[in-house]
Amino acid sequence: MKKYLYYVAPLLIAAAAVACSQDDITEIAENNAADGRQEIEFHLDMMSRASDRTIANLDTIWVYADDGSETVFEATPFIKDQYGNFKSEEKIYWPDGKENINFTAFWPSPQILNSDKNKEACNTTAGYKEENHSHLTLSPGIYSIKTEVPANAYHHYDLITATANITKENANNGIGLSFSHAFAQIEFRAKIDESAEHSVTIHSMLLSGHTRFGNYEIKNRSWTNLSSTENLYSAPTSVFTVTQEAKSLTEKTGPIYVIPKKATFATIHNNQSGVLLMVYAKVYKEGELIFPSETWNEDEKNARIPQPHSRDDINSLLNDEGCMRLRIYIGDGTFEFKAGYKYIFTIDFTNGLGYYSSSDPTHPNEPILNNAISAKVEIEEWGGNDQQVEA
Repeated sequence: MKKYLYYVAPLLIAAAAVACSQDDITEIAENNAADGRQEIEFHLDMMSRASDRTIANLDTIWVYADDGSETVFEATPFIKDQYGNFKSEEKIYWPDGKENINFTAFWPSPQILNSDKNKEACNTTAGYKEENHSHLTLSPGIYSIKTEVPANAYHHYDLITATANITKENANNGIGLSFSHAFAQIEFRAKIDESAEHSVTIHSMLLSGHTRFGNYEIKNRSWTNLSSTENLYSAPTSVFTVTQEAKSLTEKTGPIYVIPKKATFATIHNNQSGVLLMVYAKVYKEGELIFPSETWNEDEKNARIPQPHSRDDINSLLNDEGCMRLRIYIGDGTFEFKAGYKYIFTIDFTNGLGYYSSSDPTHPNEPILNNAISAKVEIEEWGGNDQQVEA
């Protein structure tokens, strides 16, 4: 697959949108001077890159504080006021005798970060190891989030974090936080040219081969202990017929969030191991349904038509009854998914529909139509200054 790499400029957020005004800073300083105590509050640094979820839309952050040896306060919600400053519901003051404090900030809430939607949605916990489940750990010197990516993309979230080590004197005018994204974001879109001899109706999709477990080290903004893979399911808002205008396959759940890593794309040549897209669809020609076909024997039906999932929440999401599974290879070789970037894969169904599986009884690894299918990816930094990258 050819790759064309373009420089993606860093996102600069206007200072007026994210920083305190001089009047706000003066007010903070005056309030602190009034009773001799120094209130702890935060504002977003102008270089914060977490603009997809944050800046204009972020109304609450959670902050943990320690002095390097003991906890100063546990993870506490700080709520944005009318001036854009984040304050706790009950004021928290800088403790006496501590000149330097570490602050660890994040979104979403500890309740969400400690939840395991995969386990909650299953009828049984067999095969689950508690140590793999999502868990937030905050203590002096340890700031980490153990993540299990939910199979149902409806439960995905945009994880943002920031850290600050600051003295009491420098915190007098409020503490600036520069947030960044922990995940990469993926969206799939589909299009077809009017010249195509067939039409495609899309019900849902799954993305296989992405990492399931990982530990996010907040201070270093890095992922460790990556393991296992997960099928990630999503769907459009409603079943739609593909047209010339590319339309999202993930609109119903929102974006797919994945642990960033250098991934290998599945191909026929590498035994189909790696990241792979499957689309649940029906295909028509001159108004007549051709895939799935009534002429298929039972073995062909079993290999090409998806069976119900073991989870009710995924079955209701997929809405794939009577569909054919289109196996689509979206790349070749390796591809690095980076934190803070959105990857938009556009699948062009004009000349192809994907491939049969390697276990298909009559057409193993063969294209469903005679021609190949094409996929292009655009890469953009979240929140603005979009740059197109083709790969």
